[in-house]
Amino acid sequence: DLGSRLALARGRFTRRVGGFAAAGLALILTLGRFIFYNTNVLNPYRTASDSLAWRADFERRYGQYKGIRQPEHTGANLRVEIYPDRREAEIRGTFHLVNTSPDAIGSVHLATKSAVKTMAIRFDRSAKSVLSDEKFGHRIYALETPLRSGESLQLDFEVHFKPRGFPNRGMGTSVVANGTYFTNDAWLPAIGYQADRELRSAGDRRKYRLAARPETPVLDDVEARRGAGGGARTAFEAVVGTDEGQVAVAPG
Repeated sequence: DLGSRLALARGRFTRRVGGFAAAGLALILTLGRFIFYNTNVLNPYRTASDSLAWRADFERRYGQYKGIRQPEHTGANLRVEIYPDRREAEIRGTFHLVNTSPDAIGSVHLATKSAVKTMAIRFDRSAKSVLSDEKFGHRIYALETPLRSGESLQLDFEVHFKPRGFPNRGMGTSVVANGTYFTNDAWLPAIGYQADRELRSAGDRRKYRLAARPETPVLDDVEARRGAGGGARTAFEAVVGTDEGQVAVAPG
C-alpha cells in the first residue's frame, strides 16, 4: 500500500542520495535561469504565431504606403569589417538614389533589419525624422526640399551585427570562425515599403482578416518585378576587411 511504499522510500533516502538530489535540482534551476535569460531577456521570445501576428500588424499599420513612389538605387558603396573571433561585423555604406518617377518625392521610407543594430542614418540634404518604429523596423524621413524627377540623393548608414546569447529559435550563424555569410536583405536598410514582410498564405490572411490576394503576383505586376530584382542595374563597390588567411567574396 501507499504507507509501506513511503516507508520504503524514506529508508532508501540516505544523506548521499539527498546530496545528489539537491545537486541535481540546483543544476536544473541554474540551467533554467540561463536559458530564460538568453531567450527572454537578451533576446525577445517569439513563437511562430508571434511572427505571423507581427506581419499582420505591420501590414495594417504601414500597408497604406505600398506602391508609394520612392527613389531607386543606382549605386552602393560598402566598407565591411568582419571580426570572426568575436562573431561581430560592422558595415558603413552609401546608397546612391535617383528619383526616376515623373513626380517629386517628399519623404523617404527606410526599412531597417532586426538582425543588426542601425547606428546612423544620414542624407546629403536636409531631412527630418518624422517616424522611427523600432518594433516594425520602419522609418520615415521628410525631405526639406522634395526630390524632383531626375534628381539624386545620397544616403549614408552604419549597421552593427553583434549576437547576444541565443534566441528561442533560429540561432544566428552569420558570422563564424570560417564561413561567414550574409546578404543585403538580412542586414542592410532598404528603401520603401517592404511588401515581403506581409502575410502571403491565403489561410493566414483570412485568419488575421486581411484582404485576399494571389500568393504569386501576376506577370503584369510591375512593382512586384521591381521588388524581385527586376529593376535597373546598379553600380556596386565593397571593401571587406577580415582575419588574415581568409578570403572575402562579394557579388558584382
